Amino acid sequence: MKTDMGNVVIEHSSKLRAQELLSRFFFAPNLFSLTSLDEEGKLVVFDGLVGAIEHFETGANDRPVLLPMLVEGDPCVTWVALCFDERMQRAVAAEMMAFIGPTYVTELFHDDPAGGSEAVRSVLSADWPHVVLMRSTKENHNTRVAQLWATRWKMWDWQPARPSFELRSFAQLRASFDRALLARNERAALDAMAALRQAHGLSAENRAFLEVRLAAAFGRWQDIVEHDQWAQVLQLRLPPETYGDVWEALYEVHLRQFELAGQLASLVAAFEREVRVIAAPLLRAIGSSRRPAALKCFVLNELCQSEPSQALLESLIGQLEPLAFGPCSDEVRGLLDRPKAKQEIDAALVEIDRERYEQAFAMLWPMDDSPAVLTAILRCAREIDDPARSQDTLNRLKATAFESELRQLRPRLIEAVERAAAGRISAGTAVAVTIAEPILPEATEEPGEKASDNAIVDWWREIAHADGRVLLDQPKLMEQLIFEIEAGAIEEGPRFELLLPVWFEWLVDRTEPMARLISVYLSFIEGLFARNQLGDSELEMMRLATTHLLRAGPRPDQYRDAVNRLVDVFQEVRSPNALDWALDIADCLSSNPCRDDDARHRWLGVVFDTAQQGRERLRPTQRALLRLLARESGIELAGRFDEPASSNAADVPAGQRVLIYSLDDQANQRAALTLQEMLADCRVESNADDSCTKRLHNSARSAQVVAFVSSVATHAAFFCIKGAVKSSDSLLQVPGSGTTRIVQSVLDRLLR
Repeated sequence: MKTDMGNVVIEHSSKLRAQELLSRFFFAPNLFSLTSLDEEGKLVVFDGLVGAIEHFETGANDRPVLLPMLVEGDPCVTWVALCFDERMQRAVAAEMMAFIGPTYVTELFHDDPAGGSEAVRSVLSADWPHVVLMRSTKENHNTRVAQLWATRWKMWDWQPARPSFELRSFAQLRASFDRALLARNERAALDAMAALRQAHGLSAENRAFLEVRLAAAFGRWQDIVEHDQWAQVLQLRLPPETYGDVWEALYEVHLRQFELAGQLASLVAAFEREVRVIAAPLLRAIGSSRRPAALKCFVLNELCQSEPSQALLESLIGQLEPLAFGPCSDEVRGLLDRPKAKQEIDAALVEIDRERYEQAFAMLWPMDDSPAVLTAILRCAREIDDPARSQDTLNRLKATAFESELRQLRPRLIEAVERAAAGRISAGTAVAVTIAEPILPEATEEPGEKASDNAIVDWWREIAHADGRVLLDQPKLMEQLIFEIEAGAIEEGPRFELLLPVWFEWLVDRTEPMARLISVYLSFIEGLFARNQLGDSELEMMRLATTHLLRAGPRPDQYRDAVNRLVDVFQEVRSPNALDWALDIADCLSSNPCRDDDARHRWLGVVFDTAQQGRERLRPTQRALLRLLARESGIELAGRFDEPASSNAADVPAGQRVLIYSLDDQANQRAALTLQEMLADCRVESNADDSCTKRLHNSARSAQVVAFVSSVATHAAFFCIKGAVKSSDSLLQVPGSGTTRIVQSVLDRLLR
């Protein structure tokens, strides 16, 4: 049954859900009650909250509701802003920090154990995944928070209703998690994980997979090898991304130091001592993984054998960059100069019996066709489960005179290999062809049939294994990609949700900026805007795409198009909470060649106007960047953004030395300039060396704080800095990138 209440449609079931939640929420251990008539010793809920709660109790879903939780022994209230979709959740989080906090409340992570959040989670069911958790900063702020909320809640009467998009499916939540990792937005990633557990009941193993992915995104390799379920994870059949993350963790924790020392013998010995036994289940087959860490570990594993397979070594090393093993690279490549021994099928069958399928496949492939050889290759292909090699195996079988015989003798084996290859096109096929129009999975289906979304997703995943330059040689493929991004964003289907992180990681994270890919960068900005979901992760992805676009050298019209769209985006999210993002965009525009003065000044005008409106809430970091941008652009500020007398930047001890490290030299230098202005009595340096130079080592050794931007760095630099710093507390790993985030992270560390 439905009833109308203004513009709000209320379902009877929604009313019952709301009433059921309230009855559970205002019950032990919560000391608050909606009424004190029947429950002696209970506190009556704040008057300022009653109107919103009564509105919520009717089943209406047009506004959030704020519920207080106070538990015995805790003087501060834990606040639950209950929302009805992801968009409302993001808006409320931003408004709470702008309208109420941070003076009166501090935001909590979904899994934060502080205060009454544990009691809150025990009350909320999977039906309520969209919440903002906060905690009063002091006991005497409890009443003030309720008053401010009541004021803001009434203001919603004056705002027009906006359409919302509810993010509830597993695919959408998982895509939200992947986007958060790309943006290095840990809070959003944790929230997506929490929503997945609440709404979809993640198994223990799937939760472990996500936790491994999260730790890998932030370079916390030690956390992976010390995971509570580490032993169990190594025994499981892992998703491709997690499989690569596990090898990365093993390599960084146990092997990287020996590689950097340039001693191959020590590296092989360390692998055999620390990795080989515990990772034995992962060494059965590398599958479709192309992670350098996985390939290198398979090379080291082969070098541990009494008779290493030259064919396998040649295959593995050929897939790696020439300097993949660092100082050991020449010695490793020298292994390929050894004479190859003729391999017999009996030796390959021994490897199969030992479950060393990669070794067996490499030995079998050069052999002449025969029923025995082909059967053994099919067995390997089934176990390796790499779509490309499965398809190659089937192609080879079809070209022989033994196909009919083997289909009679080994039907189930061949069917298993066909399933592995079904609906998938190898990256090699797509990369090798230069025809005018690439063959998408739809074209491989029978007339009247359409390829599944999974087949198309797998096809793009395979393409993304290649270097991004593949698009330069295939303009039709690029056109198809741009169409998929922009059309998919409007449709907001599950296929787009799955593919957006794949495309972005491929062409922004792993591919250097290129002028011929500018149209792709523009499509990312357009697609993210069209999705109408402008959370922190999406904004950070836009910033990264903008950085690539500007560094690639856009034409004036491309420059204008990008800036104009970014202005549209900022108009949607314009608030003090989004100012950091806007300042980073402004900083990027100022650091790169300007192709249209009017466009850049338009952006700066919008940013300065927003900052002026919220002048009293500006942090020292924001004020310093505004002053720097104004000087560079010739804008007269007349002291509008000078530091207030109460600025805490003056609390930083004089004489501190700060080193900022990342491969993004532009962001380094801008952050150093900003910090030096703020901390005149400190010395701030920047470094972008890609190896362990003497300058980097000495700078890290003398610094009290080393800000290491892990998302834009080399392994060699990390170990160089880690070995040089006087204490582990000196090393500050900055999440994400961008001038504002670097500066704020350093300032927070110095003021702690």
